[in-house]
Amino acid sequence: MRKLSLLLLLAFFALPNTNIAAKICQTDEALRSLGWVVHENNFDKWDKKTYKWLRTEWDQFERDGDPSRMVIYSSIARMMLRLHSFDHIATGDDVMIGDMVFFEGAMSPVPVEVRWFDGKDKHVAYNQEYTPCATNIIPLAENSLY
Repeated sequence: MRKLSLLLLLAFFALPNTNIAAKICQTDEALRSLGWVVHENNFDKWDKKTYKWLRTEWDQFERDGDPSRMVIYSSIARMMLRLHSFDHIATGDDVMIGDMVFFEGAMSPVPVEVRWFDGKDKHVAYNQEYTPCATNIIPLAENSLY
């Protein structure tokens, strides 16, 4: 009996981070508590829609920082991420610093997450193929996306 208990215990801790506890996304809940809209599904739709906004209004955006220096580690996604941040010129910095940010794999440019400000709400959508929840980059300021 003791061997069986030990085996079950080892199996539980050896399983990938897809157990029931991982389904409770603390970062999703933290962002929601700050007033964010969290899009858990349809990542491709939100990624394309946000990228289309950037592409069609390219002259209304400025790159926000050097992506070669904007690399972070997400323990949720379990990978290094490169951030591509863009500031919508029409939005004052007192309202939002950086209106759109794309998170992609730093070693392989796979889309992991997108965050954006639509003039009213802050949104986040994430690619569940690479991260089970929103990445654990909680904004330090109310008018920031990361």
